[in-house]
Amino acid sequence: MKKRAVYTWFPILGLSALLLAGCGSREEVPPITQQIAASEETAQPEKRAASVDVAQNEMDNSAQPAKGEGVAIQSQEGQSPDGVLSSGFIGEEKAKQIALANAGVSDADVSYMKVKLDTDDGKTEYEVEFYSGNKEYDYDIDAVSGTILSIDYDIENKDFAGADMPDGLISEEEAAKIALSDAGMKESGLSYLKTELDAEDGGYRYEVEFYVENQKYEYDIDAADGKIISKNPN
Repeated sequence: MKKRAVYTWFPILGLSALLLAGCGSREEVPPITQQIAASEETAQPEKRAASVDVAQNEMDNSAQPAKGEGVAIQSQEGQSPDGVLSSGFIGEEKAKQIALANAGVSDADVSYMKVKLDTDDGKTEYEVEFYSGNKEYDYDIDAVSGTILSIDYDIENKDFAGADMPDGLISEEEAAKIALSDAGMKESGLSYLKTELDAEDGGYRYEVEFYVENQKYEYDIDAADGKIISKNPN
């Protein structure tokens, strides 16, 4: 009877050992599972970043114009294409009309007109120059307010007219021909021509001024012998 009892306990002890081994193996599984989960979580930010990059590329590609299409370029507010801030300026036409109205001259009576935007002492202004009859007018007009800043005008041959012309001098026509010949120009190609006799340094000289398109030429010619005293451009 004692031997049977011993043999009966052997299977029970073996079964218990197996159960204990099984429990031990189960306790070791969670760390492996946690490690795998941690690896997956570590990889998630990279996947998210990749997803964001793809989405961003899709947005950027959607903004690209199709072949043959144009893209509108937005310029800065108040800035013209050549880079001049002109939104607050009165404009060349308005400046011209202000000068003509002040001079009491109609547009039809003007033989030459030039308007230029310039800056003087930090102030932007329009320089308006025009000719009417025997008078030359020069105006400086504030480019923003339209206020007349300065006025200057000259009268041709104001000191010598008709019988007052001194004897022994070349004529205005001769002085003009001398200047035009030196410049290599013909009167038919001029947009404006003015010749004025002045007394200076005890003698007489002709001031010849003419324009070819927007190029201005100025000559001082001795009224006695027709020699060129000075010229611009040289």
